[in-house]
Amino acid sequence: MIRTELWDGSVPDPEAFLRGAGSELLTRRVGTAEEAAAACLFVLANAYVTGTTLAVDGGAALV
Repeated sequence: MIRTELWDGSVPDPEAFLRGAGSELLTRRVGTAEEAAAACLFVLANAYVTGTTLAVDGGAALV
């Protein structure tokens, strides 16, 4: 889950929804657009990273 403005029109109370969703993650919060962008920039800037899937999910895959 990434907090962006897209949630504003998708659910009645986006902040409460995202707070609840984040409480289920290992990080206890949802991610920010800046964190997702930083992961993309890392992969783009690092020529040694090849053929991988980078999970930017706050630990959702582990829960």
